[in-house]
Amino acid sequence: MTKQHKLLVKATKSVGNLSELNPQLLREIKGRLKGINIIIAVCLSLVVQLFIVIKHLGRLPDLNYQIKQYSRYCFSYTKSRKCHTNLLGHWDINWQLFWLDTFIALSIVIIIALLVGGVYLLISDLIKEQQRGTLSFIQFSPQSARSILTGKILGVPILLYLAVLLTFPLHSIAAFQAGISLSLIVGFDITVIAFCWLFYSLALLFSLISTNFVGFKPWLASGLVGLFLLLIRKSFYYNYHAVSNNIFDWAFLSNPITILPYFIKQSNLLSFYKYYLSVEHLRDISFYGQHLWNSSSAAIGFILINYYVWQYWIWQGIKRSFDNPNNTTFSKKQSYWITGCFIFYALGFTLQTTKSGELFNNFLWLQCFLLCFFLGLMALLSPKYQTLQDWARYRHQSKKSQRILSYDLLFGAKSPGIVAIAINLAIATIYTIPALLIFDFTKSSQQVIWGLILGVSIILLYGLIAQFILLTKNTKRATWSLITVLALVIIPPLFLGIAGVEDSSNAFLITFLPTLAIESAQFSTIITVVLGQWLTICLTGFAITKQLRQLGKSETTLIS
Repeated sequence: MTKQHKLLVKATKSVGNLSELNPQLLREIKGRLKGINIIIAVCLSLVVQLFIVIKHLGRLPDLNYQIKQYSRYCFSYTKSRKCHTNLLGHWDINWQLFWLDTFIALSIVIIIALLVGGVYLLISDLIKEQQRGTLSFIQFSPQSARSILTGKILGVPILLYLAVLLTFPLHSIAAFQAGISLSLIVGFDITVIAFCWLFYSLALLFSLISTNFVGFKPWLASGLVGLFLLLIRKSFYYNYHAVSNNIFDWAFLSNPITILPYFIKQSNLLSFYKYYLSVEHLRDISFYGQHLWNSSSAAIGFILINYYVWQYWIWQGIKRSFDNPNNTTFSKKQSYWITGCFIFYALGFTLQTTKSGELFNNFLWLQCFLLCFFLGLMALLSPKYQTLQDWARYRHQSKKSQRILSYDLLFGAKSPGIVAIAINLAIATIYTIPALLIFDFTKSSQQVIWGLILGVSIILLYGLIAQFILLTKNTKRATWSLITVLALVIIPPLFLGIAGVEDSSNAFLITFLPTLAIESAQFSTIITVVLGQWLTICLTGFAITKQLRQLGKSETTLIS
């Protein structure tokens, strides 16, 4: 047997093994690793690397002494800000700084390319599969959901992985020349891979939860990821915007760019990065008042636990959406655990300061995050129209436990999700109230608690209105539900802000940020607003119940 024949047999066996392990991955690789695609990926990678190197070479002092004699990379300067030369008459260049700048620039490009490009490719691919009908065919294959979607994550961005892999020589050379250890480089690679997996998992979940706005989804998701990364990149270059000591620090730490200050510290070039984010700034971040980032092992442990928790829940949602596309993304029992995890982390980053004024502002940001979280949870827990119709019509034929209405509303997969939303809001409120009593706010704790109660009530009302619209027979009910809720969230505070807080402070009690009006509002006014909110909640709930009863009537009953 010739050497070439042995290699061919070995390659055939490898392909066969890959086909057995993950047929979906092999399908994606075969469809994408084609000659012209590979050439384009290689050329783009080399062009970007060349651009980064030329950009930094352009910052060196010019060989023509009369043109350019100042550079960031000169070791020392004369009084007239001209670079010194060595004994041979050449510029005295700090090549370690040059390579560190190159390494950081290339690292940021790699992170942005992988996260933005990978998210776009994954969502776009799944939407094409849905439109062609091939996704339904894949769902009925004997492969598990995790195997299929893992094949998607590994295979769809394969050309992007190839382009990034080609940066490895320059990336490694720049790191070693900058004095960065191999262990830290490996740590960076592992961190980037972990965050890619997290963002790609979110992309899969986002593409599976709804069939609306399919053409806009890839652009929306990748645009949001890109904006998020660019904001963190700006914080890296302007450290005074980085650590905010509120809930935004949670998002700040959910980004691999945050690891770059550790490279600067190890290179011993901190004096050249005094306006950049540093490890010292990261140590200002606390969790329930504990500065975990004072210890690298504690910080890594926290990040890994946080990462594992959300990765677990994301894949629970992905699996449920993939296996049961007609059901809600999460079961109601799972949603209670998700809310518990969210409020645990959110409150931990909110309580980073003991200054009453800053603490009050942190609480306002917490209310904004609660609104966003519960609006998303409403979408994930809302069954489709046909599912609700079947539930209303055939619930009496279900198992005995599911015929108990209270149990079905709390845990049932096909029942309306509004009761589960109310329970989730109660979980968040009950967990938050002790912190409001313990910590010192500028306003009295009672006022802040009333602000929380009013805020939670208005979120519940938003959920009821959304559910009411979702039960209508309008074919665009999901779109109208989204538009209505967004209008209720955005328009009232916008108009009140234009009118001026002093002239309309009490009116803020009916927005999702009632805490802004708590101080100036009389207790009787607060009670009136609370009663008004709950009266509206009860009336809307009654209307939803009536809709469900009408929906549950069979066609023959309606005709007769």
